[in-house]
Amino acid sequence: MIYYEKIRPELNSKKFYEMWWEPATLKERCVWRLWTKRGRIGTKGTMILEEFDDFGDFSKKMRELHNTRINHGYDVKPNQEPHQMSVSASTKQLVHNL
Repeated sequence: MIYYEKIRPELNSKKFYEMWWEPATLKERCVWRLWTKRGRIGTKGTMILEEFDDFGDFSKKMRELHNTRINHGYDVKPNQEPHQMSVSASTKQLVHNL
């Protein structure tokens, strides 16, 4: 899981964004599931699930989401509380490349 925060006291803004992923097999095909969650710190936030058939498309989306958060002033924070996920060498490499 990657967790981001954007806290701006002068604007009364306390936002979070997190994303986590796992590989899965559906009907004999491998897919990548990507969950994103965002909202105001202290709330449940809104969650979205996306599935990708291609690892290249999945990794491109991860990089886009990461770059967007950084460009919008979010800070990456140490993992808060890990969600259930499977970690493979490919996902470790992906996180390292972000």
